Parts: sequence; structure tokens; C-alpha cells
Amino acid sequence: MADNDLITVKGQWVRGKSGVWTIRVICPFCGKHHSHGGGDGDTPYAGHRASDCASTGGYMLPEYVQDQTQERD
Repeated sequence: MADNDLITVKGQWVRGKSGVWTIRVICPFCGKHHSHGGGDGDTPYAGHRASDCASTGGYMLPEYVQDQTQERD
């Protein structure tokens, strides 16, 4: 399955005090929350992620939008 055939989920990128990005999304397959890391760069690495619950092709994480982020403890 090509990346452009995958569902893009909604979520909000959060950068922790350690500088590591995370995003929490609602899985389109099971309806539960899943968390994914986005690295520690200036902006998070979005793109394709495998779902934690399904053996499908996974989903796409949304791109980072600067004014949506907040720091977390």
C-alpha cells in the first residue's frame, strides 16, 4: 500500500522538556489512543506509522503546524 493511500489521522504534536516530540492520536482501526514519537529535531518527523493494534498498512501522522504545539512537563 502506498503512503498516499493511507488515512491521515488527527493529533497534536507536543514537545517535551527533553526536546522529544510526541503525538497522541485516536486509531482509525480500534478507536483507542496510540502515541508515536517524532524525534528531537526542530520539527517532528511525521509520515507513516504502523498502528499498534492492526496488521494493516497503518496510517499517516499529520504534519507539524507551529501554533498548535505546546510544551509539556
